[in-house]
Amino acid sequence: NVNSERQIFHCFGCGKGGNVFTFLMEHEKVTFVEAVRHIADKLHITIPETSRDHQESSESENLGRVTQFAAKFFHDQLLASDPSSQVRQYVSRRGLSDATVRAFTLGYAPNGWDGLLKEAKKRDISPFWLEKAGLAKTNGERFYDAFRNRLIFPIYSVSGRVVGFGGRALTDEDQPKYLNSPESPIYQKSRIVYGLHQTKDAVRRSEKGLVVEGYMDLLSMYQSGIENVAATCGTALTNEHTRLLARYTKNVVMIFDSDSAGSRAALRGLEPLVTTNIWTQVMQLPEGEDPDTFVQTHGKDSFLARINQT
Repeated sequence: NVNSERQIFHCFGCGKGGNVFTFLMEHEKVTFVEAVRHIADKLHITIPETSRDHQESSESENLGRVTQFAAKFFHDQLLASDPSSQVRQYVSRRGLSDATVRAFTLGYAPNGWDGLLKEAKKRDISPFWLEKAGLAKTNGERFYDAFRNRLIFPIYSVSGRVVGFGGRALTDEDQPKYLNSPESPIYQKSRIVYGLHQTKDAVRRSEKGLVVEGYMDLLSMYQSGIENVAATCGTALTNEHTRLLARYTKNVVMIFDSDSAGSRAALRGLEPLVTTNIWTQVMQLPEGEDPDTFVQTHGKDSFLARINQT
């Protein structure tokens, strides 16, 4: 029930109520500050800030604009690529559908030294901002693109802002296999859970979150119809990660690779989850399998059955 005169709401089902900020905090599972900023942006209201706040906010806003621009550039490059191109063949070989590509705005970094830099120049975006966002590097004489000839996974904050990128080499010969954005004022690996922006509603509805290691693990599971999943971007599960997950569920199943590294990662993740009062289970996969290969080989029903046996 919403009382427009008093500008409050009350849910007779669960008993929760409050003002517009409380509603957004409960519905979107964001902090009070995030709720205030979100509403202020919607209403074009400027929030008074100290000079330090303004400086930090301006830097974050500029970086946010740069990463958003880059995500669109990479995504457009993938959508415009020829079906016979190396990147399209790789996407097909990994079993990713067009719907998944679009849902997670996957992209392609062209095989050149300055594709992103040239497009940024057209938009009056300084290469110094690209460097600060981890999208460009310099050898002291000139700038060049940090990501080249790679499938790009934009990394979103839970509120929907692009904060970083992961890039997968298209052949096993190219190293490193995965190249990730360095940390920046808007991207700290210990605070970001990959895919949660797209999957948080499914996690909340199912009252359970499935935590995996990699981008492809999450994408394959999501595409198969298992949408209540999130990934750690290849880093150890932290207290910040688990507090973020706890906004949406109090039940987590950890599903890491079956090798020894995966087992160690699962064990390290137990403490922060339990400390955050999250009921935690660990799903063991057959030797040689990871969530990506298992769900693609055995299907959704077999995967869910294995989760239920955990």
